[in-house]
Amino acid sequence: MAEHRIVGAGAVGTVLAGFLTAAGESVRLQVRPGRLADYADVERLTVTDSAGQGVVDVPAPPIEDRAGGADYVYLAVKHGGLDAALDALDGHLGENTVLLPCLNGVGVGDRVAARFPGHTVMPVTIMFNARIEAPLAARLTTRPEILFRAAELPPQAESLRRAGMTVGRGDDATEWGKLLINLNNAVCAATATGFADLFGDRHLVRAFVTVLDEAIAVLDAAGIRYDLPVPVPYRVYRWLLLHGRGLPLWVARRKNGLSDEAYPSMLADLRAGRATEIDALNGAIVDLGRTHGVATPANAELIRLIHDREKDGAADPLTPQQLLRRLENA
Repeated sequence: MAEHRIVGAGAVGTVLAGFLTAAGESVRLQVRPGRLADYADVERLTVTDSAGQGVVDVPAPPIEDRAGGADYVYLAVKHGGLDAALDALDGHLGENTVLLPCLNGVGVGDRVAARFPGHTVMPVTIMFNARIEAPLAARLTTRPEILFRAAELPPQAESLRRAGMTVGRGDDATEWGKLLINLNNAVCAATATGFADLFGDRHLVRAFVTVLDEAIAVLDAAGIRYDLPVPVPYRVYRWLLLHGRGLPLWVARRKNGLSDEAYPSMLADLRAGRATEIDALNGAIVDLGRTHGVATPANAELIRLIHDREKDGAADPLTPQQLLRRLENA
């Protein structure tokens, strides 16, 4: 039986550990140094759906606060913790260990491959939204789905399917498509709103479309292919966002199981006083735009707004109208 080590016990790590354990795989969970006490009395790992109904309920896997070996190592940390996680892995990888970065954004697989040349790196695109409610207790607010960026799916893909997770293959285009959709994270974080609010408020929708339009222009100029995780081309999706009334939210609920209580991890990070992933998301668009001579003022303004909120966690969020005005006047 293959050994799976999941580095990071946040929402992504907990959900992955739960489904792999439920499928009968051997799993170890690695937490930050000094955090073992938080899990000392936790006997079960649970994953529930948006209504609080049980999806996974398994014995808590072994938990460690230091690196160790495994056949598959999933990097389920935030961007700010990636370098430390890679440093900790140095000297602990077997010759055939497969590394699976599960971070948002693009280019993470290349960073990991450059650090550990000779190892197979198989990036995982996380298509679900979830949040941690207590140690080893996660709540899904969309259907659980992941995409492995690989020519062939790994053996554990079938185990995850049996446990109830949707599994597929991804590529560079799906990674960029996920980043485009993730640009809504900062829109919600700046206004302390959820995804359902975004689809239902015309100011938030226009703010989202403003940053999306810049991003699409950048990718087109760079010749980068993208595959949006929506069933229509961007020009149709854009029209639906602006004029489709409740249709985009209906589609998100129908296709992805989006819950009305879903909100981005970026908002959770701001509320917890943690650094966000704004530079890996909107920052990637600004950097690429600079390289290809495409202006990205709305994305740059959104980055400034989020960094300002990181510095002042008590700052009042912007109203949707205020955010749209800031982006349109950037």
